[in-house]
Amino acid sequence: MGTDLTLTCTTTTSKPPATISWYRGTEKLSDSDKGINIGNIEYSDGEYNGETSEQQITITTTAKDNKADFKCIARNPDVGGDVDSNSITTNVYFPPRYPSGCSTQLHGYPDNTGYVVAGNALTLTCMSCSSNPDADVQWYHGTQVVTSGLSDVSYHDGVYEGQTTTQNLTIQLSYHHHMDIFNCDAGNVYFASRESSNTVILNVR
Repeated sequence: MGTDLTLTCTTTTSKPPATISWYRGTEKLSDSDKGINIGNIEYSDGEYNGETSEQQITITTTAKDNKADFKCIARNPDVGGDVDSNSITTNVYFPPRYPSGCSTQLHGYPDNTGYVVAGNALTLTCMSCSSNPDADVQWYHGTQVVTSGLSDVSYHDGVYEGQTTTQNLTIQLSYHHHMDIFNCDAGNVYFASRESSNTVILNVR
């Protein structure tokens, strides 16, 4: 994500030379689109006194481009009829913060009462936003990393062909947990920053 991808489209010979159009899936791309830079068409001598056409496109990749199919289409303006190129499918890495405005969420604390009961079990659920590759989840009890009471990690389809990550933490409550703070964060191996969740402060009775 944020890196430039340059693709080159080269046509076979035609007379007059072919025009070139670029597509992301079924969306026709324009040089005025954000993150899209389409170069000038260059012509070279081809067979049968015709010419070949060649053009480059540079895409500044975003999460939206993950698993997107890019292709070019050539057309002879005098003859008509489109000739599609092969498609290039992009694999774009992005951190767990999509869709826009999404944040890692910590659920499970009983908002209806605002307290939990000593001797009971409390299960908290941490859910990341969509990412590629899958995010890992880290749990914290205050400043200490939690390594016990954790469920297996599960993954679900997210936006931009990424996945969300979900994991549960089960706490056997005691009075010693009163006013303790729990939170989680999510991240993946390609980005240094991690996305922190909201915090839960235990009110144990």
